[in-house]
Amino acid sequence: MDGARDQPLWRPSPEQAAATNLAHFMDEAGKRWNKRFSGMAELHRWSVEAPEEFWRSVWDWGGVISETQGQTVLRDGDKMPGAQFFPEARLNYAENLLRKRDPTDALVFRGEDKVKRRLSWAQLYDQVSLLAQAMKADGIGPGDRVAGYLPNMPEAVIGMLAASSLGAVWSSCSPDFGVKGVSVPVAVSAFPDELYQCPRNWAESAYPKLIHYNKLPKGGHFAAWEQPKLFSEEVRAGFRSLR
Repeated sequence: MDGARDQPLWRPSPEQAAATNLAHFMDEAGKRWNKRFSGMAELHRWSVEAPEEFWRSVWDWGGVISETQGQTVLRDGDKMPGAQFFPEARLNYAENLLRKRDPTDALVFRGEDKVKRRLSWAQLYDQVSLLAQAMKADGIGPGDRVAGYLPNMPEAVIGMLAASSLGAVWSSCSPDFGVKGVSVPVAVSAFPDELYQCPRNWAESAYPKLIHYNKLPKGGHFAAWEQPKLFSEEVRAGFRSLR
C-alpha cells in the first residue's frame, strides 16, 4: 500500500496514551512482577508465557468482587477448549456491574421513535433490586433459567441483572423476531422454567406512538401488548414442545 493509505487515521498523543487504563495496568503489573512493558507486544507476550501472573493481575487490578477467588488461576491451560480460569472462584456478575450507585449515567437509551431515556447507576440499582425481589418471591433462584421476550430497552438490561443477581441464567429475544422466530432459540437456551413478559408500561415507555395510536395491524408484535390473550396463546404455542 502507498504511504498515506498505510497510516492509521488517528494516534493518541503520548499524554493521552499514558492516561489510558491499559497504561495504568501495565505500570501496576510491572511493579508487582518486577517487569517492564514498553508496549502491547510485550504485554501480550507476558500474558501468553505467564498466564497465571497475567490473569491474577487482571483480577486484582479490576477489583473483582467475589466470595472467593480460589487458589487456582488456570487449570488445564494447555487445552483449548478445556482451559478453566479461576475454577474455584465464586462471584456474582450483577454485583460487580452494580457496584456504582451514583447519579452518573449507567444507561442511555434511544428508541426507534426518538424516545430518550437515561438511567443513573443509582436508578438502575433500584430497578434491578425491585425486579430481583419479585423474581425471588416467585421462587427464582440459582440455576433457574429466565427467558425475556421484550424489546432492546433498559428493562432488558434490568431483567438480565435481576436474574443474574439471584444466580439464574437469563436469555432474551426481541419481539421483532416474531413468535416463530423466537420459540426455538429461547427453547434451546432457556429450557424451560420461566417466561417473563414485558409489562405494558415498559412497552409504552419505549414505543408510545405504536402503542397509543395503534399504527400496526392487529397481530403484529407490538399489537400483542394490546391483545394480551393473543400474545399469551402465541407464546404458549411456541413453547408447547417443551412440555
